[in-house]
Amino acid sequence: MTRLVQVREATLAEQKNEGAEVVFTRVKKAGGGLQYTYTIYGCQCYESWMQWGTSTDVLGDNVDDIEAWRRGDKLKGAVEFSDELAEEMVERMR
Repeated sequence: MTRLVQVREATLAEQKNEGAEVVFTRVKKAGGGLQYTYTIYGCQCYESWMQWGTSTDVLGDNVDDIEAWRRGDKLKGAVEFSDELAEEMVERMR
């Protein structure tokens, strides 16, 4: 089972290359302190959604989250990463 850690708007490159509107990042902890990170691309499709980018098991973990995104609901446990947040982070590092 994976855990959602981030949801953000797709970058211009991801929009062009992947056809994505949104990007989800999920993680799975493994033995020995390892952590696997998965990237899932998604978009709205009529009254539903499409997602791709990783295995069906991980995509299955993301079903409730992409449906919540499609409805415009807040996603629990995820950080919405925006351009404003990125700028704020850069300012804090200066």
